[in-house]
Amino acid sequence: MSEEHPVNGDAPAAGPAPEEEKAIPPLPLSVELDLDPHINYAMQQNDVPVVKRLRLINIGDEPLEDLTVRLEIDGILAEPWQRHLARVDGGSTYNIAPVDLALDPQVLVGQLERERRQMSVQVTAAGQPAGRSVHPVSVLAYNEWAGLNSLPEIIAAFIQPNHPVVSRLLHRASELLEHTTGDGALCGYQRPGPERVGSIAEAIYTAVAEQRIGYISPPPSYEQQGQKVRLPEQIMEHRLGTCLDLALLLAGCFEQAGLYPLVILTRGHAFIGVWLSRDSFPEPVIEEPLRLRKRIQLDEILAVEATAVTGRSPDSFTAAQKLTDRHLSDTGNFLCAVDVHCARRLSIRPLPTRMTASPCTLEEPASTDSPGVSASVDTAIIPDEPAPTTDQPAEAKQPDTDQAPGRLQRWKRKLLDLSLRNRVLNYRPTKKSIPLLCPDAGAAADRLGEGEAVTILARPPLMESGQPRDPAVHTDRTGQDALQMYLQSELANRRLHADLAESELERRLLEIYRTARTAYEESGANTLHLAVGFLSWYETDSTTTERLAPILFIPVELHRESVRGPYRLVQGEEEPRINITLLEKLKLDFGLRTAGLEEVTGDESGLDVEAVFRRFRELIKDEHRWDVKEQVHLGFFSFTKFLMWRDLEQRAKALLDNRLVRHLVERPGGSLDDPSTFPSPDSLDHEHSPAHIYCPLDADSSQLAAVLAAHQQRSFVLEGPPGTGKSQTITNLIAHTLGHGRRVLFVSEKAAALNVVQRRLEEIGLAPFCLELHSHQASKREVLRQLEHSLNAAGTTPAHDWQRHADSLVASRQQLNSLVEALHRPRPIGASVYRITTRLIALRDVPRLELELSEPQELTDCDVNCLADVCDRLAIAARTVGPPGEHPLREIRRGEWQAKLVEQIEQAVGRLHGAVEEMTEAA
Repeated sequence: MSEEHPVNGDAPAAGPAPEEEKAIPPLPLSVELDLDPHINYAMQQNDVPVVKRLRLINIGDEPLEDLTVRLEIDGILAEPWQRHLARVDGGSTYNIAPVDLALDPQVLVGQLERERRQMSVQVTAAGQPAGRSVHPVSVLAYNEWAGLNSLPEIIAAFIQPNHPVVSRLLHRASELLEHTTGDGALCGYQRPGPERVGSIAEAIYTAVAEQRIGYISPPPSYEQQGQKVRLPEQIMEHRLGTCLDLALLLAGCFEQAGLYPLVILTRGHAFIGVWLSRDSFPEPVIEEPLRLRKRIQLDEILAVEATAVTGRSPDSFTAAQKLTDRHLSDTGNFLCAVDVHCARRLSIRPLPTRMTASPCTLEEPASTDSPGVSASVDTAIIPDEPAPTTDQPAEAKQPDTDQAPGRLQRWKRKLLDLSLRNRVLNYRPTKKSIPLLCPDAGAAADRLGEGEAVTILARPPLMESGQPRDPAVHTDRTGQDALQMYLQSELANRRLHADLAESELERRLLEIYRTARTAYEESGANTLHLAVGFLSWYETDSTTTERLAPILFIPVELHRESVRGPYRLVQGEEEPRINITLLEKLKLDFGLRTAGLEEVTGDESGLDVEAVFRRFRELIKDEHRWDVKEQVHLGFFSFTKFLMWRDLEQRAKALLDNRLVRHLVERPGGSLDDPSTFPSPDSLDHEHSPAHIYCPLDADSSQLAAVLAAHQQRSFVLEGPPGTGKSQTITNLIAHTLGHGRRVLFVSEKAAALNVVQRRLEEIGLAPFCLELHSHQASKREVLRQLEHSLNAAGTTPAHDWQRHADSLVASRQQLNSLVEALHRPRPIGASVYRITTRLIALRDVPRLELELSEPQELTDCDVNCLADVCDRLAIAARTVGPPGEHPLREIRRGEWQAKLVEQIEQAVGRLHGAVEEMTEAA
């Protein structure tokens, strides 16, 4: 890291300034430097400039001319550097980059301890002081690494593959390799396959482990402040080394053997890695831990704990690999990894060999199992060869061969939701999901695949907070994770532990159990799955929100023998499936090639989960921050639309051959069939014989019209409120179609509808001809049982019995039709008996009125209309005068109006008045 130390004018001296100096005006030029405060031999040998940039800032308004810039370090480390400038205008800045300060390599290579020096810059203008700046620098020992605050990849300079100690170690490694493989050639990557590389690395590791090197702790914060590196001869002389010393020694051995090593640095620790194939990162420093971890998980890089070679009983090579898991899993402590091969491509050369002690000898191996080799035999090292290159054009992007219409594409997009609302792309734990502590996802899948029931238990209280035993201490002492070992043994005994407390686990299991049972009863489909493995992905390079998408789904069922009994998981009848929605997301939105990933691979023990994870790691190994997390969750995942999407994706052409689908795609707004040709309920008896209609259940004319329309391959929607016979009509439709030798596929979103129709078909004797493909009936065993039942079914009714029954139906139908015709035939009165009867039934509460009709059967439509007209006029008059029977003039009984009627009434009233008076007198 470069540091900026701007200083204006003279550097202040300690203590109060004399009065004379206070009167001196400030210098007009500000001098700033970008420099590395550390100087060492490795940086000088690899052309790392000490001063990256020098800036001269004229803080005044007047220009400065005839400037001389002089930079020097006290002592004899470097010759002073000087530059002449003609002019720097007022208020402007003049940059000089870089400053080629020639350091003396003889001084640096002889530097044994760190020293503090001063770097000073003096600027004069026309011979007068114009600016000054002083900066402290540290001159490091020749074998001292400056840490990550400086250039991180410079650590590759401390790897010395040509050191004599390395040659002697490789000589011993060749002997060991000859003994174990029969071939002692340290041939790098010239032999195909990572197994040979692993054997070479193991032989080198064993050769170093035989030296009985002791471990010594590095200085605090060495990764930032740096440390002296023990070079190979110092390690062998004193038999001591820090983690960094040993990692660099192994890296030198690997590099000299033709392999590409990596130095991996974590907080307070360092270890070694090696590429298992001829590969490397494009940049020398990898600061993202997931990029390294994915390569290790893909067996492209082998990581080894360097300190495992120390002590009298070093760990085995396999154990040394496992010891790195803890450091790699803790991404918060990861600092960086330095790819040595990439650093060499950038011309970072190893330090020249400098033997500071008498030549050291290698420790004799404790075991003499390997045959002796003559000391005159040189180590078999085959020089590394460059990888063969072929001028192959970049793979062109495959054109989209899907020729389906745009409407079909829209259907597929709606069925396959690629938004973040979809839980299979953006999984978030809920109260209906359970995170499981699964130490081996592959072993758990194999257990379930073998038909075994796995019990779910709460989180084990193993070495938790508040307990005397400490998991970190246990891991450090034994090299084994106590919790993982315990979970492995529990899985072997068919027990899985959730990452939940017992009370919370019990509550969630009960909720999941009830929800799964309800969903199964309603839809006949099992939506409970184990999500095995999660892809950690990000929408863009700049977003910080991590998304989790399940990789593999295993259908499971949750069982419980009693209320107080434990919950057990068993695998469902459906096959495990890859998250196809995720593959489409990766292909469409990120351009990743997902071909072949949708297949679920298997091994001898069942489902090969590791192979699935490996393929996904291969897919995303170049995606920054993306990772495959080997987590297992129990939850609900619905795939009701997945099969429809897959049909549209894989069988688009076959679907478009269907007349109905083609119409929906090409002419969605038009009519599919001519409505006038739809079977009419009024003409069914005249056009269809009962001998060719197979409807075992009652059906009216409208229901029969629907059955016959389906027989004619008409498309229609059968609607009706509950209880109007829809399931009965569907049953007749299936029976009629089966009777004509056709096949019927009956689908429904609700399992209840399927069960009702299935029960009706069973009641009429058609169960042997029905194949149930939903719910528990969809298992292979149950399908085979149903097929056996169908093959053993035999007909029981001869054909002539059906014909006799059909003839009887014809006679009954004719009789019923005659009655219907008589009821509905229009009479001379203008209405049918049915219509008149229904009208009288509707008027049964109305008072009856006797009409004196001479010949009622002779009444015509005209007569009835005249009578109706008279009744209408009477009704109008009645509404005007009120009820006629209650009117005071009801006895007048006149039916017509006359103009002289008023005069006649007045005369009659007069006579009546006189008569009343006479009667009164007489009385």
